[in-house]
Amino acid sequence: VEPRWTRETWIPWRDFAELPPILAPGHRGEGVAWLQATLESLGFLSAADRSGVFDEATRDAVQEFQRSRSLAVDGTVGPLTKVILYQSLPELAIPRLVPVSRNEELG
Repeated sequence: VEPRWTRETWIPWRDFAELPPILAPGHRGEGVAWLQATLESLGFLSAADRSGVFDEATRDAVQEFQRSRSLAVDGTVGPLTKVILYQSLPELAIPRLVPVSRNEELG
């Protein structure tokens, strides 16, 4: 495989919460409710700020989450922020590739 590798990688992943492509201020609905619950569980949003509307408190919480994970801080939830949110939740185990020595057998 190595001689033919073009350094381009495609990673299939599952959109666990089936969120829209981008969540941004002004949005409302199930996706925003999931986002607010997730931000609360991760310590970025208080329960009192869970309004079901992507408001200023939600935007601030998203920005703080993005800063904490060294993401571009834009206050919206696009594909990369979404993946990192999923990765931050223990109940959404994401398979990972890990280096294995040539002498180690995979099970």
